[in-house]
Amino acid sequence: MNYNELQNWLDNLKKIPVRPPKKRTLMDITGIKHHENLWSDIYQFFFTINEEHLLGDLFIRSLESLIGIKPGYLESFSVTREFSVNEKRIDLLLCDNRNGRAIIIENKVNHILNNDLNLYYTKVQDKGYSDVIVIVLGLQRYNLKLYKRANKIPSDKLFSITHQDLMVEIGKVLPEYKKDANLQHLYLLQEFSQNITNKTNDMNTDEINFYFKDDNRKKINQLSEIKRHVIEYISDSLENKEILKPLLRKYNLALDVDKCKNNEYIYFPYKGYDGHIMITLVYDRLWNFDKNGSRIQAILEIQGDMIDWVEKNESNKSMEGLKKYQKFWHYSSCDIPFSLDELTSNFQENLCKKLSDETICPIYTIGLEIIEKHKLTQK
Repeated sequence: MNYNELQNWLDNLKKIPVRPPKKRTLMDITGIKHHENLWSDIYQFFFTINEEHLLGDLFIRSLESLIGIKPGYLESFSVTREFSVNEKRIDLLLCDNRNGRAIIIENKVNHILNNDLNLYYTKVQDKGYSDVIVIVLGLQRYNLKLYKRANKIPSDKLFSITHQDLMVEIGKVLPEYKKDANLQHLYLLQEFSQNITNKTNDMNTDEINFYFKDDNRKKINQLSEIKRHVIEYISDSLENKEILKPLLRKYNLALDVDKCKNNEYIYFPYKGYDGHIMITLVYDRLWNFDKNGSRIQAILEIQGDMIDWVEKNESNKSMEGLKKYQKFWHYSSCDIPFSLDELTSNFQENLCKKLSDETICPIYTIGLEIIEKHKLTQK
């Protein structure tokens, strides 16, 4: 592995964009967020001009603007779901009988594009519509020029757009329609739009394109392998009893060493109080941090029967904001900083030294005081 090459690649890499946070929608909660049929039903509702949403021609005018055709391509039109063509079904068919125009919309959410768009196009023409547009509406754009089952459709009548494209276009002109809108259905539109954003970000084509571009994939995989080795090094170091036990004695720490828990935290229980009171070291911030530097969060954790005793006798020392659960109590905590040198040279000794330093890690002493007082009450 060429570390200099990877370092140069990282140094020259522009800032990686932060993935937007996901906002749960009603469609998430009900578990129907990915259903293509449901999405098509919603589109049918909003494309129908005289429906009770009272948004009028918002959807059709936004669609016309998005694909670059003159407003009013369709005026007095019907919206049909599952229009039958030779035992196949068109998801949405918008037909204007007055001017002989129609728009076919093939809705794609989870499924691949394998529809015979040529057949759809010719069969709708056979119904008397001389001017037909075919649109593939998906989570990603498709290169329809290379799609053989659309090669009979003129290029100016064939479009690939994304659900997100359409929602953005609708959002541009929505303020003009809002004042007359039915609030209940406006909420449905907002939820639907957010659901589209969530689903689009789930697969994020920009990320996929970046990953597969040139030799990015190879470099990213190499970096992932390096991260895996770093995590293994830290986890192995924190559960190596052969090295740690002598160091704990050296720094007069009355602690034992448990096994690591899912590469994020490990218990150092107080001797004689295993399962009741311990230092929990949350160490994933050694590699997974965005501010305050590389560090371990040390938590004084109370478990089992000790919870009731501590609550009655020592609850005044618990730090505000730390959580108490039915089976364990994060009683107090502190952050232990680590420099690169401290991680790579004598990591275990640096850890034990810091745990024993009350100015860096006061919670160890707090734990001892609780134990001593508990012992006195048990006599």
